[in-house]
Amino acid sequence: VCQLVSKSAYYGHFLLNQSLQMIWKYEKEGKVVNLDYGTAHTLIANTSGNRSIHKDKKKAIAEWVWEKMQPVSSTTPPPIFYGMLNFHSQGGDIGKCFDVLAQLDAHHPGKADPYQMQILSSLLSGAKFSVPHDNPDRYTDCVAVLDRNFDELLRRSEAGAEGGEGGEGHQHGVTVSCINAMIAACGKAKELGRAFETFESFGELGIAPNVHSYTLLMDICLTNRRYDAVFKMSEEIENSKLEYTPRSIEILIHAAMRVRDVYLINDFLALSDRHGLPVTENLLKQVNNFIARYRERTDEEEGEELDQIMTMIQSRNQ
Repeated sequence: VCQLVSKSAYYGHFLLNQSLQMIWKYEKEGKVVNLDYGTAHTLIANTSGNRSIHKDKKKAIAEWVWEKMQPVSSTTPPPIFYGMLNFHSQGGDIGKCFDVLAQLDAHHPGKADPYQMQILSSLLSGAKFSVPHDNPDRYTDCVAVLDRNFDELLRRSEAGAEGGEGGEGHQHGVTVSCINAMIAACGKAKELGRAFETFESFGELGIAPNVHSYTLLMDICLTNRRYDAVFKMSEEIENSKLEYTPRSIEILIHAAMRVRDVYLINDFLALSDRHGLPVTENLLKQVNNFIARYRERTDEEEGEELDQIMTMIQSRNQ
């Protein structure tokens, strides 16, 4: 049955339905059905975005899979949480999305990647993604939607405080990933000021931001050409003694190229080496091309230094 579920990713929802009918038939006969993590994730992933499956059927599958995963713990892989998060996001259930995020943070502290929450951040932003970028109607509802969703965060925070630490209130309260999702939503809504206001709510709610919180702000500032703010966030990461992520380094390098500072680029590449973080081959090519163009407009003395930097970059590609 697990093989049928896995193959359904390639052969369509008919095979998936057949697999589920077999599983549910076994359960009705009183047999115990133990779902492994791989099959559970495949079930959620193959149904949540499948338009050929009725929404009621999707809901039944997701709830059944989630029930089989209980009690979730630190051994439950993050993709299971992401799968449920995407399912609830597609269904527009923001409350349950925050519930899943709270549990993900509880069992995998600091591991929740906001870049895995694209559907949720789009939902929270209120942006109309079916409308073209240059159409102002794309963002007309964003402020109202962001306000409403932030009010929901405050309400959950109050409810979580009343529930007490470690109890039911913890599950339904606010965690760092809930706020991170809101920051990402502000970015998609083109609301730079609101993104910073949301970041400031960490202190108001008594929650410590993590490296993903700073990285999201860096990303939004990069998009809005606030390069000084990008570098300032990098200093905050250092001061908070947080570990950089590959995305953090990538944003810093892009910002350095935007301000045309070759030596800053080299510093950030060295930073990635010190932290053992990978730099994509595509980004290294962009840096190499940037320095080559910059080299053409420099004098001989500075050109020798640039040649050394280019040699180091080329050695990374080997």
